[in-house]
Amino acid sequence: MKIQTPYLYVAGIVLIIISLFIFTQIEKDNSSEKKITNNEMPDDEIHRNLKNQHGQMGVTEETKKTIENFEKALKENPNDTAKIREYADFLAMAHQIDKAQSLYEKILNIDKKRTDILLSLSTIFYNKGQLDKAADLTNEILKLNRNDYTAIYNLGVIEATRNNFDLAKKHWEKVIKESKDQNITTAAKSALDRLNQMEKK
Repeated sequence: MKIQTPYLYVAGIVLIIISLFIFTQIEKDNSSEKKITNNEMPDDEIHRNLKNQHGQMGVTEETKKTIENFEKALKENPNDTAKIREYADFLAMAHQIDKAQSLYEKILNIDKKRTDILLSLSTIFYNKGQLDKAADLTNEILKLNRNDYTAIYNLGVIEATRNNFDLAKKHWEKVIKESKDQNITTAAKSALDRLNQMEKK
């Protein structure tokens, strides 16, 4: 049995690739994913700004102005990692993934211990189908913090996508047993239940 879509990936930022679930806003992002599945754009601020008057994808003057402001700010202070991160998040939501990836990598060149950036990059590579790279970046997070349960959860998703279901369950069971965060434990329980149900089919 093969899992067809990346249905349970957890990202550590709010503005990230829409086809993935976002850990901090599970219910909201589940709704957005359903809209994407139906070829509809999510009804959030950035995507509304990316629609033109006819409801199709486009770049509005407001979006262009936002990008210009980011570019100006980074030209004035190219090492402002907070601003770089904000811009990268914006671009990721606007589906300019390669440019977002480049900005995240720039932050890592400044500070290689940014687990939030490692998580963002792992999400990008996961969404691109580059599972080995996504796993490597996730394991880098765990080298810095072995109790990062979002990263452990994501390893489970990667293994489930590889059809390594037993290993996926092991990661999720660890999250359920050890994490004190109700959101991530709820997500892990849901993932485990869905995988068990799929295996029975």
